[in-house]
Amino acid sequence: MELRLPHRWSDLTLGELQVMMTSENQLERISICTGQSVDKLRTMPQKLIEAAGAHIDELLTKETARFEKVVEMDGKRFGFVPDWDAFTAGEWIDLENHLEDFWKNAHKVMAVLFREVTYELGEAYEVKKYTAKEDASIFEEMPADLVSGTLLFFGLPETNCCTV
Repeated sequence: MELRLPHRWSDLTLGELQVMMTSENQLERISICTGQSVDKLRTMPQKLIEAAGAHIDELLTKETARFEKVVEMDGKRFGFVPDWDAFTAGEWIDLENHLEDFWKNAHKVMAVLFREVTYELGEAYEVKKYTAKEDASIFEEMPADLVSGTLLFFGLPETNCCTV
């Protein structure tokens, strides 16, 4: 019997990280990484579950970061806010509010920092204006290394990615 687990940090998604960083239930953490239901995991050998949990704990200590100004998700291109002078009061307020409980709201943080690209020419691009009604759930599929890179680039507070 075996479980398919992510091999490296970049194999994780933001949605998976959110579950792993907010759940203390080992089976929930393994479930989100393997796609196996908690009920199915309960029927597996304890040694296998312990090994999977140890692998995930180790993986969370191997954080990597990669920053990209434009990323593609769900068939759409999203650009990192290109003009910080144009960052609105609403964007700052929402960003600060989402950061109060980072792991619960990490996808919302990314939705403030990245917007759908409306125009692109070479390295230059424009993004949609912020409305506070963006579909943040798209960012649950963002690779973990891009999330880490964005946080490092933006200089956001410690998120304790490596603390389990």
